[in-house]
Amino acid sequence: MYRIAREHNVKNNARRAFTPTGRGKSLTPGRIGTARRLRDDGLSFRQIAQAVGSSRATVHRALTTDPTAALSADRVAVVASRNCCTSSSVHS
Repeated sequence: MYRIAREHNVKNNARRAFTPTGRGKSLTPGRIGTARRLRDDGLSFRQIAQAVGSSRATVHRALTTDPTAALSADRVAVVASRNCCTSSSVHS
């Protein structure tokens, strides 16, 4: 009996390890693409939210946050200026 119960627990633990948990994304990549096209067509965030079935804040966040750009252009300039090598640096 103990062995059967143990095997059952092992199967459940393995199943649980591969089961996704938490909330899913409210905007899928496809819906974000649709939202971007609608924004390019001149629709407001409120109109886009109604069209894709999400909140205005979620649409605004998805469209104003660019996941491919880790740093803004201003931040890149600051980082580049800090890392610039000069004649007085260690590289003599």
